[in-house]
Amino acid sequence: MTMFKKYRLLLLVILLIGNHIGVDGNICKKSLETLRIVETCPSTKSEWESAAQRKNCEFHARNQSCSEPSKFKYHCVSNVFFNETMEVCAPERKIIGHCPEFNTQGATIQNNYDRALKCNNLSQGCPIFLSTDTYLYSDCYPDRITTTKENFNLSNTTESQNSILVLVLSVVFAVFFLLAIAGFIFLIRKRRQKNGRIKRKLGKTCWQKNNRRKTNKSSVIRKEKFHQMSTVEDKNTCFTKTTYKKTRVEKS
Repeated sequence: MTMFKKYRLLLLVILLIGNHIGVDGNICKKSLETLRIVETCPSTKSEWESAAQRKNCEFHARNQSCSEPSKFKYHCVSNVFFNETMEVCAPERKIIGHCPEFNTQGATIQNNYDRALKCNNLSQGCPIFLSTDTYLYSDCYPDRITTTKENFNLSNTTESQNSILVLVLSVVFAVFFLLAIAGFIFLIRKRRQKNGRIKRKLGKTCWQKNNRRKTNKSSVIRKEKFHQMSTVEDKNTCFTKTTYKKTRVEKS
């Protein structure tokens, strides 16, 4: 472990130089000929093998001088700007602790030192793997990271929309509830007012009837009293007249 740390920098420099230079010291033009931009890269071993079979890098391996034919293999990696993924036939490289990328200027696979892989087990060091096994590391593909961010944003957007929907429904329910209470109170008051008017009207009618009855009764009583008084007066008058006549007769 100590020996690895001591010579790690030297090893990285040798790998960097080797990544930019082919066996014959020239740029690997055959790799540039097989370069193709793709939307996504394989994520499993079976997908990788199917894509490698379609690419048929074995055919191109026989017509290149960049490496031994057995090492000229199918790759699907990002570009140096980490904004595109590309399929290419190129010599496989040993990758240490970083994601691989394809450098179009050097026409080679190399370490992307801006994209360090997570070291899950520090005692064993960071992962060392062949560039043809990049499909094992999803962090090395921009489209998968973008998809993760989009899913996260979509999830947050959905949660926000749900929260807004719940809030709107709560407000609507509260408004309807208050309107129902107000309507119920209004109906009760209106019914009470109607009942009050009916009672007042009935009371006035009864009072008028009773008043009429009292008035009529008083009139009858007054008439009876007047008739009695008139009879008495008539009798008295008659009595007086009769008496007056008798008195005059006797006097004379």
